[in-house]
Amino acid sequence: MLGNSVGNGTLIPNFSEKKYKGFIRLLQWFQTVNEITQVESSIVNIRDAKWDKQAPLKVAETRLGNRHQRPNVELCRDEPAHRLIEEVGELEHTIRQLELKGEESEDRLRDLQHTRMALEKEINVKRNTLGFDRDRVQKLRGLFPSTNLLCGYRK
Repeated sequence: MLGNSVGNGTLIPNFSEKKYKGFIRLLQWFQTVNEITQVESSIVNIRDAKWDKQAPLKVAETRLGNRHQRPNVELCRDEPAHRLIEEVGELEHTIRQLELKGEESEDRLRDLQHTRMALEKEINVKRNTLGFDRDRVQKLRGLFPSTNLLCGYRK
């Protein structure tokens, strides 16, 4: 049985099954395009966050390098040195996590784009099929008697 309601409960009267399926595919396409937009903005935000972490990392690495290369001073492992090492480690870990999130988002974007293309192809096939049915097949159907007429019922 063909369902007659869509998410908000409104009825879709007089839709053939092909039109209904085409309508559902169109809704899926809109949802996919919306999700693509969200993923693209997420990728941009991740890139910006990664860029924002690069400067503090360079500063911490420079401070740590300067601390280890002081002339005529013994290399000491005091609390500030340990804290600098921890800070560099934390920043590198954060950047790695952002890179992983970026790769996952790009994979998701690639999958969504493939889905969008498949939906567009399917929608075009359905549109062409409905056009062919409307333009050519209905004219031929008009030449044949109806089922009721064939069964012996009169108008």
